[in-house]
Amino acid sequence: MMKKQRISPDETKLQLLKAGMHLFGLQGFEGTRTRELAQMAGVNQAAIPYHFGGKEGLYLAVARYVVKRGSDQMKSEVEMIQHTLRDGKLVKVEAEHMLMRFFFAFMDNIILSEDLSDRSRFILREYSTPGAGFEIIYEGMLGKIHKLLCVLVGTIEGENPESERVILKTHALFGTVVGNALTRNLLFRRLDWENFTPERIERMKQAVAEIVCHGLNLGDPNKYLET
Repeated sequence: MMKKQRISPDETKLQLLKAGMHLFGLQGFEGTRTRELAQMAGVNQAAIPYHFGGKEGLYLAVARYVVKRGSDQMKSEVEMIQHTLRDGKLVKVEAEHMLMRFFFAFMDNIILSEDLSDRSRFILREYSTPGAGFEIIYEGMLGKIHKLLCVLVGTIEGENPESERVILKTHALFGTVVGNALTRNLLFRRLDWENFTPERIERMKQAVAEIVCHGLNLGDPNKYLET
């Protein structure tokens, strides 16, 4: 009889995080059983309290994992904006290119992620029923990104980035980009696509650039697509 291969503690934790992201997103916290989590992860059920203190601890760890995945993927764009803001006054033309670069990077990095389906489902559930997981995602990633994008939009519009108008406009533009990921099944059905490809992402960038340029009066979208 072959011995079952043992996996390392780090791999055990990762497998549980991935299983949690899938099942909590699909069934919610209350609807998910620890036995299901362990089975999907391919580990002993005792590994959940051992590594995370229980189901709630795993749920909170999944929210932090989602934050880390997104933050790592958008790190260079976020740091570029933060660095520019620290170094001095942001000018309109810089803000325009940074905003478009951020949106394009989101589409390249997030939308083509292999775990997009599970991640977006988990985030959507947290959006619909905000709890401790939503707070972790908001404080760790979404809130910070939203505020930085408001600074860019506020600079482009010549308005206070914390004004209601700028926050609403930023939210509408960000929602246009995020919606490509969260509502991808609608897009797949309408266009008879089975998945995203780099070529399809490029065509989506064209559409997003046109919407952003129209919404912020930035002129020809091709000037951002060519850079």
